Amino acid sequence: MYDYEIRVKEHFNTLSNSLKKVAELLKEHPFVFASNSAEKIGKIIGVSETSVIRLAYSLGYKSFLELQKEVRSSVFELKSTILDYESDMLDTPEESTIFEQVMLRDQVNIKRTTQSIQKSDFDEAINKIYNAKQIVVVGNGASYGLAHWFCFTLNTIRGNSKLINLNMDDYFSLQKLDEECVLIAFSFSRYMVQTLHVAEELKRKNVFVIGITDSEISPISEHTSLLFSTKLAYMSTLDSAPVVTSFLNALLAGVILKDSDKYKRQRASYEQTYSKLFFN
Repeated sequence: MYDYEIRVKEHFNTLSNSLKKVAELLKEHPFVFASNSAEKIGKIIGVSETSVIRLAYSLGYKSFLELQKEVRSSVFELKSTILDYESDMLDTPEESTIFEQVMLRDQVNIKRTTQSIQKSDFDEAINKIYNAKQIVVVGNGASYGLAHWFCFTLNTIRGNSKLINLNMDDYFSLQKLDEECVLIAFSFSRYMVQTLHVAEELKRKNVFVIGITDSEISPISEHTSLLFSTKLAYMSTLDSAPVVTSFLNALLAGVILKDSDKYKRQRASYEQTYSKLFFN
């Protein structure tokens, strides 16, 4: 994580609304921030040039130019990473295909996200998931597919996992959760209000809330015990899915490795229970 990203995370809740708009642009679109004047940045997001400059001071920089210089360095480093991957493509005689280009971009995004994850946070998430009395998974809109797959797979590994459909009738079951339970909430732009409300309410009840999102300053960040966010070369909900899936695979592997014998017993029980539902 770059220094300016750390500073934005630390100071975000103390910023005024106009400065938060500038900070969000900085976090989500560093390329835009690096390549435009303070005046142009202000026009892009509908704030004054002064607000853009004031953000730099609020984050502890001596000037806007000092902040922009650091952002430009991070952008240059990112471009170098992309070029490193693309150079591997030059060894292939065929012309680069669309699937190669897209999957190459996914590799870059996964690498960026991997570098931003703290091992201590990941280990804590594994321990909480492994030891939880009950796990509830929430994800509406575009997040629903990811939430459904993760919950389904988690049930084959450890059981006691439930996907909550906030558009239906599952609110009552949330009232039974307590500090021995874990909520895993998926929240991506445009950030469904129901998911945010559930995370806020359950965290107030001391449920351990793990947030999976696309920005460290997304709305759900205020209502989580642990937050994991994607790090994309360009802000895109579409590009988040491969990165999140890879991260979820890592979480599931971590839970399995926590107790492989328990996983084998759970898997055998699952297969026996559902064997009549499948052809093979």
